[in-house]
Amino acid sequence: MIQNIKQKKEKIGTLLIFIFIAIVVSAPALKRNQEIAIYDELWNFSNTYKMINGFMIYKDINVIITPLYFYLGMLILHIFGTNLFAFKIYNILIFTSLYFIIYQIFQTLKIKKVRSLLFVTIIYLLTYSIIPPGASYNILALDFFFIRNIITFKRKKWLYTRNSDVSNIYDKTKYWNILYDRLFNI
Repeated sequence: MIQNIKQKKEKIGTLLIFIFIAIVVSAPALKRNQEIAIYDELWNFSNTYKMINGFMIYKDINVIITPLYFYLGMLILHIFGTNLFAFKIYNILIFTSLYFIIYQIFQTLKIKKVRSLLFVTIIYLLTYSIIPPGASYNILALDFFFIRNIITFKRKKWLYTRNSDVSNIYDKTKYWNILYDRLFNI
């Protein structure tokens, strides 16, 4: 019973952290005086809008990336309505999930919550000018890459490679221990 309550509190805490990250990340992306220009966001929105109206990707629409981004965008536009603001929400979700997944990686590595949040904030501040919260299928690809890493970390096979021998495993373990000590022992 007490264990169940602790798990619920932990899930609520994680949800609150996700909401905090979403607010911090989305505030600059939803500026009122932001001009609409012909960049990737408008281009991707128009392609997703065309798909909703019956156009076929790669046949009727000229795109050079994988279709997952557009199919997920179609789903979001069906739920929230076919407008640019709903598409911005989709992109903010992708952008926010990047930092939340990074937070989850820190939690998987057994780093304390406060430190994890501090590290995510530092990463956000260092990368905000590099990774703007706009239409970015690259961020979606990073999200899936980091999710794969979380799954790998949880399986604890991340120290091994397919063709590794005992000395290679020892070297990798030693490397990760040194890296962990230098990065996370503040």
